[in-house]
Amino acid sequence: ANMGAFAFGTVISWSAVGFPRLEEDTEFGDYSQEDLSWMSSSATLGACISCIPSGIFVDRFGRKKAMLFLTIPFLTGWILMYFAQNVWMMIAGRLLTGFGGGGYSLAAPVYVAETSESKYRGMFISGFDVLTGIGMLYILICGSYLNWKNQVLVCAFVPLVTFVLALLVPESPRYLLSKGFQTEGIKSLCWLRGTKDSQQIKAELFELMQNVEENRAEPLDVRIRELKNPAVLRAAILGLFLFVFQVMTGITAVLFYTVYIFKSAGADVDEYTSAIIIGAVGVVSLNV
Repeated sequence: ANMGAFAFGTVISWSAVGFPRLEEDTEFGDYSQEDLSWMSSSATLGACISCIPSGIFVDRFGRKKAMLFLTIPFLTGWILMYFAQNVWMMIAGRLLTGFGGGGYSLAAPVYVAETSESKYRGMFISGFDVLTGIGMLYILICGSYLNWKNQVLVCAFVPLVTFVLALLVPESPRYLLSKGFQTEGIKSLCWLRGTKDSQQIKAELFELMQNVEENRAEPLDVRIRELKNPAVLRAAILGLFLFVFQVMTGITAVLFYTVYIFKSAGADVDEYTSAIIIGAVGVVSLNV
């Protein structure tokens, strides 16, 4: 499931190495700095747009189906970019890859949280951020040696692998049980725990079913009222401000224009090497 994070990481950092290589292509046509900014930022716009529909899709049709579906805009976007003859095709491609990545940012953590054992859950969920960083580093390295079209190809390969891997795993047992598919839910949990004997997962299954029933019996207005709890409200506000401050540092702009930034800085180290160092530091910090 977290391979979708790898794919999203390539979307984030493709512009850092893709646009400098695009400038070397005399066949693409003319574009302005404003066009460049739209081609870059359209990926984040697509990610924003995908949040609400992806959330509805995940809840209505399942986590696995959502992940499979989201590989379609990923691949379509990269294909559009590969055959792009003008700025609008590039913007549309970036928008679609951003849509896929943003939706996956919602679907994959939910799937991982619902399928992993409680003692490993935190580690597996954090894997989403780690693989996002690895995806960014992957395209920064590839982009140092490939032209922009070949960069697109190596990026398009990732969601294809993600799709194949998603086919091999079962639907979330929690989702299946919440929709009344008890037999399928038990089979899914058995597969995930590496056993064919449901007695070996009896305790976890009972706890899961009990939790599903409690959530089903609890009205929505009761859950909304829980947000008024001072402890919950305080934690929510702090978490929200952490996200806001992270974005306001300008980290996204740095990730989107890393090569340009180092090139304009006139550093002694090659701008592509500098970009790879930035990506590597990000991966190391996420693992630490």
